[in-house]
Parts: sequence; structure tokens; C-alpha cells
Amino acid sequence: MEVDRIKALAKEKGITLAFICSRLGVRRQYFSDVQAGKSSISEERLKIVADILDTTPEYLRGETDKKEKPDVNIELSEQEKHLIEIIRTLSPKDVNRLEAIAQDLLRLK
Repeated sequence: MEVDRIKALAKEKGITLAFICSRLGVRRQYFSDVQAGKSSISEERLKIVADILDTTPEYLRGETDKKEKPDVNIELSEQEKHLIEIIRTLSPKDVNRLEAIAQDLLRLK
């Protein structure tokens, strides 16, 4: 399902799969391998593809038929912007650890 939606949306937007693969740092056969069950798309890569195609991972997974990203216009404080910049430098494993810490802090309230 993911690959079919990626292919269709990429074609609609005039974006080649080769371009998406280059942005992901994977071989050009990546999506064929995924479709054949030889590989899978990680959540991190799916988010990158969604950003490239200006959609959401939920749309690409087939969880919604709404292609457009929600229109979110939120003002962030300087501290929030700084935290986001820090998070963007972390590995996916460290982001998960940070999320767990944040959840623990929320439970302590």
C-alpha cells in the first residue's frame, strides 16, 4: 500500500522515485524491494518521503485518504525552537529515549 501511494503521489507531483531514493540515501531499487517484501520502509524514512511529497505518513500508510498536511501554524517560543533543533540532531534511538523521559515527566505531574 505504501509504495503504491508513494508512486502515485510522486507521479502526480512530478517527482521521480530516483530523486526520493537519493534523498533517502538508498539504492534506486529500494521501492521495488519494498514492494517485493525484500525490505520495509522505516518510520523515519516514511516521514522523509512524506515531507518530500508534502503529505503525511498516515496518508502513505493508507490510514487516511486526506493527502494534504494539516495546516498548523503554531508560534513557538525560543526555548521550544531550541529543543526542536536539539531533537533533530539526535539518532532515532535517542529521540525515542527522550520521548520516554518526557512521558515519565508528564506522569509525575
